[in-house]
Amino acid sequence: MSSFFGFLNGANQYGRWVPEPVIKAKAIAGGSTLDFSQAIFVHPVITIHACAFWGGVTLIVPPNVHVEQNGEAILGGFGAGGGVYHRSRSAMPTTVSNSGITI
Repeated sequence: MSSFFGFLNGANQYGRWVPEPVIKAKAIAGGSTLDFSQAIFVHPVITIHACAFWGGVTLIVPPNVHVEQNGEAILGGFGAGGGVYHRSRSAMPTTVSNSGITI
């Protein structure tokens, strides 16, 4: 399991990387950005547990990746907001499942 924790600063992942099937991303008075636009997907489903308090967790995914969201927002936002365009030639469909809470 990968873990990203941003406290008063950023905990980010960009570029070419292989995401694990379960990822924890937390941001307290800071931010955490996970950019999947150049990621190498080896798992059909990636689950991200996100938690933000006075901060934010941003996920960037290519358009061919299906995103399922299940979470709550208290004095914040939780939901879709755009992304970057990237074309993948992957034969395996990928699903990113995001659950968490934003305060």
